[in-house]
Amino acid sequence: MLNSVFALKGFDLSQDLVLRNLVRSVERQAPSQSVRPPSWNLDVVLRALSRPPFERMNSASFRNFIKKTLFLVSLATAKRVSKLQALSRRVASQGEDLILSYLPEFLAKTERAFNRLSREFRLKSLTPLVGPDDQERLLCPV
Repeated sequence: MLNSVFALKGFDLSQDLVLRNLVRSVERQAPSQSVRPPSWNLDVVLRALSRPPFERMNSASFRNFIKKTLFLVSLATAKRVSKLQALSRRVASQGEDLILSYLPEFLAKTERAFNRLSREFRLKSLTPLVGPDDQERLLCPV
């Protein structure tokens, strides 16, 4: 980092033997550690979302309702966090599915002027796949 600044003044820190040995010494004393997220089991999470405090929906707190909804939407769409945070409140329905859209000012990380992101996408309902009394119905993001 400093080498680029000092290079402007004509100094090349990469050739300094004392500095190089100091950096190696620090690396040996404090080796880098990879940070790993905790392991989790999707089955366990989905089972928990089908029980209190997330179910019955009419008795769940607004906070728990939002947590469950956000988790299921993120799981169903596999969108980046930046795309999820840019979802608009504007929602339309098409049959049993929902049509979600992004905020008009949102520009995705991978979006370019010549390669525009579709502003809307469909969130499929599980209703056609599960029976009216199936426990899985509680995991429908729609």
